[in-house]
Order: sequence, then structure tokens, then C-alpha cells
Amino acid sequence: MPRTARGAAPVWIRLAGAGLELAFITIVFGAIGAAIDRQMQAARPVCSAIGGLLGFTFGMIRFIRLATSVSNLQRQIEASEPAGRSPAGAQGWSPDDDDGAVDSGAADETP
Repeated sequence: MPRTARGAAPVWIRLAGAGLELAFITIVFGAIGAAIDRQMQAARPVCSAIGGLLGFTFGMIRFIRLATSVSNLQRQIEASEPAGRSPAGAQGWSPDDDDGAVDSGAADETP
């Protein structure tokens, strides 16, 4: 499971949390707009719509910043690994293999 940094949560958990945060921010801003509409006794929910859009915008900006920073961190981690070492290569399997078997490195010798 790829990690973003030593001891940090896996990438998918951080991004899932950011997605939930996006939804929460949108709902909170929309609820604030709805409360303003209720207070003003507006016939149309204009403040609700504006609040929801503002919440979505702020949440999306935060989500994109987090996703970009996670992506940059992953690139740094991958660049710091020794050349030629990959999870697939470390096990002796490459995507070019047909059967997915682990190569022993020795050629098949048939008498």
C-alpha cells in the first residue's frame, strides 16, 4: 500500500477524507445561506444557492491543493527510490510476462 510519507496515512484515505470535507463545506455554506433566506423570508432561495456554490468552490480549491501536494510528494518519493527498483521488479515479475509467474533468472534447460 503506497504511503505519502513515513508514518502518514495512505493516499486513498487522505483523498477520501478530502472528498468528505468538500461535501461537508458545501453543506455548511448552503445551510448558512438557507438560514439567511429564512431570516429574510425570501421567496427564492438565492442565498442558499450562493452559499452552496461558495462552499463548493472553497472546498474544491482545498481538494485540488491537497491532491496536488499528494501527487508532488508521491513523485518525490518515487524519484528518491533507487533506479530500476519497482514493486513489480522487486518480485521478479514484469508487465511483459504472459503468465505472471515469477522469473527465477535461470534459463529453462531441457535435455
